[in-house]
Amino acid sequence: MRAYWAQVLVLAAVGLAACEDATEPVKLPPPVAGLAHPAVVRAGLPVVFDANPTRVAVVKDRPDLSARLSKYRFSTADGSPYVDQANAQWSHTFAQPGSYDVGLQVWDDRGGTSAATSRLLVVADLADTCTATDSAACDSGVCAAGACTKVACAADVACEILANKARCVAGQCTIK
Repeated sequence: MRAYWAQVLVLAAVGLAACEDATEPVKLPPPVAGLAHPAVVRAGLPVVFDANPTRVAVVKDRPDLSARLSKYRFSTADGSPYVDQANAQWSHTFAQPGSYDVGLQVWDDRGGTSAATSRLLVVADLADTCTATDSAACDSGVCAAGACTKVACAADVACEILANKARCVAGQCTIK
């Protein structure tokens, strides 16, 4: 009889181990990239690109299962190499006036990735393009320090920083 119970315990332990191995890890959606920057900047002055509109998957009350951003890749179409870093903000100076594509690619610690691109106008002389009272003149609806702010997006969730009515349309957050 003792041999029988020993065999039952062994089989139970094997069954439990098989169940533990069969448990699949939580599959989270990839991050949603969002990149904020001024719409118009002056050549020769640094511009700050901000990836804080980026959103990651969060499991309520389970930070151990939630994703965290692990890498940001900033790029510009002015001939400069892309920059990989762990910081959500990056500064770059454009030497020449022109219209430049700027990009952000993000990775989370669970292997998910997303990208957003936008266009930036670099001018020789920067005049105020908006005032705090005419924010509606900005496509994004946000006027800060005399310049319209743009937010490149991969989905509506990246536009939440602007307003609840902001939507991601053709890769840009807009308030309409």
